[in-house]
Amino acid sequence: MLLRTVFLVWLLVTSCMALGANDLFQLIKQMPEAYAGVKDYTATFTRSEILNGKQRPEETIALKFREPLQVYMKWLSESGKDREAIYVKGRDGDKALVHEPGWISGHFTVLLPPDGPTIMSRSRHPFSEIGIGRIIELLISTFEKANQAGELEMRDRGTVNEDGRNVRVIEGILPKDPAKKYYCYRAIVSIDENLKLPVAVKVYDWSDKLIEDYRYKNVQINQGLTDIDFSPENPNYAFPKTRINRR
Repeated sequence: MLLRTVFLVWLLVTSCMALGANDLFQLIKQMPEAYAGVKDYTATFTRSEILNGKQRPEETIALKFREPLQVYMKWLSESGKDREAIYVKGRDGDKALVHEPGWISGHFTVLLPPDGPTIMSRSRHPFSEIGIGRIIELLISTFEKANQAGELEMRDRGTVNEDGRNVRVIEGILPKDPAKKYYCYRAIVSIDENLKLPVAVKVYDWSDKLIEDYRYKNVQINQGLTDIDFSPENPNYAFPKTRINRR
């Protein structure tokens, strides 16, 4: 009788754990549907990365984003202060427009491939992977692959209040084996409970070292952004008319 009781308790506990993990995974899976209604957004984007084994300075950027893939960024942090960049997929020869303030650099706009060496020397991701939608794509592709293989562990880290918003924090743990070809060992995702969208993600490599920390604050959805928000002709921007091409 005692053994039967212990077994039933164990079965109940493990079932609840499995249900909890499934519910957490559903929070991830609902994000594409939530994002489907997003036409544009503004946010304050902060990133901290380890690139080529070295910690890069934390950057804070004013971000405008419109689908399909149109980006305007202005650096607010000391690292890159007042740099501006625009990338509209397929326009300008499919290159990013970058303006660097400075005595010499301030006089021209540089055209850079979105995944070229200059941009990739400053970030782990090309311009074409900027934005909340790209985070969702990466999370879904990674977590679904691991879940189907029975190799995904989900942990609930609870709900916290950040910037006046309730955010559910979920941790996804993958095999600690780079040969499995997953994106990372583990990722901690913060999901805005109102927007149903990820507003922060921390990514750890197979030595459990934090290599990517991305945060979106003050997210404002569907602000009615127009072509001028992604044009170097915007009078509020500082892109010189003189252009040069670089890699």
